[in-house]
Amino acid sequence: MLASVAGRVALVTGSTRGIGAAIAQRLAGAGVMVGVCGRSADAGEAVAEDIRGRGGTARYLPLDIGSEDSVRAVVLDCVREFGRLDILVNNAAPTDQIIAGTDRSLLDLTTEDLGAMLVPGLYGQVWACRYALPHLIESGHGSIVNISSMAAELGMPGMPAYSMAKGALNALSRQVAVDYARRGVRSNTIVIGYVLSGEALAYLDGHPTAGAALRAATLTEPGSPEDVADAALFLASDSSRYITGSEIKLDGGLMCSRDLPNIPAAFAEAVQ
Repeated sequence: MLASVAGRVALVTGSTRGIGAAIAQRLAGAGVMVGVCGRSADAGEAVAEDIRGRGGTARYLPLDIGSEDSVRAVVLDCVREFGRLDILVNNAAPTDQIIAGTDRSLLDLTTEDLGAMLVPGLYGQVWACRYALPHLIESGHGSIVNISSMAAELGMPGMPAYSMAKGALNALSRQVAVDYARRGVRSNTIVIGYVLSGEALAYLDGHPTAGAALRAATLTEPGSPEDVADAALFLASDSSRYITGSEIKLDGGLMCSRDLPNIPAAFAEAVQ
């Protein structure tokens, strides 16, 4: 039975849609008061309103993960709103930069493009930990849940900056676990494989090669945002009190598959 987290407070970065929204909703459903944050006020308000409509407690808090001032402010806003902070979920990632094609093979990656990826993809998570830690220490049972990617451990075609950011996030999570365990804070990482919403999965299944590549990459069915949310709730709760500094793979067996070497390239080619 999962230990109760009712009455605790969580800040979930990048929670206006997708995986972050699913995590915010799952935590709220378990009685956690949630700071929903991201750049889109309309989307953030919609997620917070949906949580409140289901009987939960949530407030949208604006956040630009690429701005240290914004990260500092969102932590303070969350504490002012709810009176404390027990859980930090580092979910925000520079997906807009990836879609825009900012990340590319190393010979073509400019220093400016590298910074455009690393500031929101790594510095933002460092800042979130830095400003949240005093409050997590004060709570007496603080938990940091970092959302990473298989790109931290595998070579992904044409994605050096994203891979660097996620690899460094894994290292950051371990370091926080070592440095703050004696002060009551745990830090863990969920390393996700291909996690898709129903709409994206439907698109891939209709593609002549992408759907097959995706399904071949996993030993189970493809993952959903709700799968990540369930794992995040477990790591946020005291049911995982003996787990810190860990990297939990949520990938449907992708990284242990014997077909692994061919999958990232096949999938990348299929969705181009």
